Amino acid sequence: MSDRQDEFSGTIRIAAPMSFAVRHLTEVFSTFLQNHPLIDLQIEFDDRMHDLVGDSFDMAVRIGRLKNSALIARRFGQSNRVVVCSPRYIAENGNPHSIESLENHYAVSYANLTPQSEWIFRRGDELKSVTPKSRMRVNSGDIQLAAVKDGVAIAALPLFIVHKAIEAGEVQVVDLDWQLVPDDLSIVYPQNRFLARKVRALSAAIIAQIGSPPCWESCLSAEQQERLKS
Repeated sequence: MSDRQDEFSGTIRIAAPMSFAVRHLTEVFSTFLQNHPLIDLQIEFDDRMHDLVGDSFDMAVRIGRLKNSALIARRFGQSNRVVVCSPRYIAENGNPHSIESLENHYAVSYANLTPQSEWIFRRGDELKSVTPKSRMRVNSGDIQLAAVKDGVAIAALPLFIVHKAIEAGEVQVVDLDWQLVPDDLSIVYPQNRFLARKVRALSAAIIAQIGSPPCWESCLSAEQQERLKS
């Protein structure tokens, strides 16, 4: 097989956020390796923003607003977040009925965001910030979700983390007139490195796996999905 000119070979170094990769990329990576037996993948799963050039990465999956203009970016969708709470939390504390009322509820905050406790909502062209009372700060969306399931607090979580818990009825979306500002889904590459065909092929496989709209949005009702577009 090594004599075939169209066969991909060698190593691809990738960085990807932990929760996102575990849920949505492991199948892509396994299938890619099965289809290309001469490829080796070296993958860093964590939420840190790696220096792609300094750490010799070929590509990275990023969620959020990109600030580094020295990278080549391919945006392939958006990651919507929703406010969620458990049936137990609602029974004990009531259901938030407006974004203003969120400030009367306790939240589990994501420590990797700055500012950590401020939630930014949009409605049309309007923006509004809300700061719930933070009861817990963690650097893991999975720990946030576990705390929400236990009824400890509410949280603003990406649908790619919380979609199965919504489908199972373990948590529910707090329906509000405003929507949390979404994050971009992007694949980024070092600007000063030749973009090999094997890297392009893996990027295309990731994008196809996620779909448009992203596969996890099917957990929402038609009305909730439509509201995300507003």
